[in-house]
Amino acid sequence: MYINRKVERFLRQHDIPATRFGRMVAGDPRLVLDMRNGRQLRPDLADRVEAFMQGYAESTEQDQDARDAA
Repeated sequence: MYINRKVERFLRQHDIPATRFGRMVAGDPRLVLDMRNGRQLRPDLADRVEAFMQGYAESTEQDQDARDAA
């Protein structure tokens, strides 16, 4: 259940539609919708979701820092 909250928070913070997130992470536009309906992620997919969110957040911060420096 913890991963679901993290995903929902991530979607709000980065203003990403659930279907786009699912496509980017797993090639599955229904991923988040299925999670909302009780889908439990396998450990390898949960790890991939976590890694994607961390990498996306870091790249967004770096992009912002580069724009601020310009």
